[in-house]
Amino acid sequence: VTSITLIANGSMSRDGRVVAYGELSGTVEVRVWDSQSGTETAFPGGFLALSPDGRRVFYSSSTNTFIRDLTSNSNVLVGFGAVQPNRNLHASRFSADGRFLTFATRSALSALDTNGTFFSDVYVFDYENRTNELISQAFDSGFSADNSSDSPSISPDGRFVTYYSTARNVVPGATN
Repeated sequence: VTSITLIANGSMSRDGRVVAYGELSGTVEVRVWDSQSGTETAFPGGFLALSPDGRRVFYSSSTNTFIRDLTSNSNVLVGFGAVQPNRNLHASRFSADGRFLTFATRSALSALDTNGTFFSDVYVFDYENRTNELISQAFDSGFSADNSSDSPSISPDGRFVTYYSTARNVVPGATN
């Protein structure tokens, strides 16, 4: 019997020490390999992002999203609901210091997210304060944009977020 393993996506820490990736071989797992210690760990879930310092992994179960702190081997709940694949699943990103994480989801993780679960929205999770901030907001109301937003990226210092959106009310005058 031949076993086929599908590597879903992966990432490497800035120094090349830690590699994390998703594996589909009967079950969906996140695998993390530390090249310095030669150890590999695995846990259920779909891999989404690795922090640049290799200390944190953003992953999704079938029902929730988490950040696993690899140094303490503990999980922090980012949000209820799995992150939905978009055009660019690899777009979930950590800031350079691993404090901020940007991602897209169809789950409403803020009271300002009023556009329903059909549309995806961009959020920033602050690991230090354990809070989510809705980024893809309408310019005139502060509530979620009127269409999908996804494929976010974050600046190294965590101050700026870019993303793709088909919404007409993210900036004044946009007609998309």
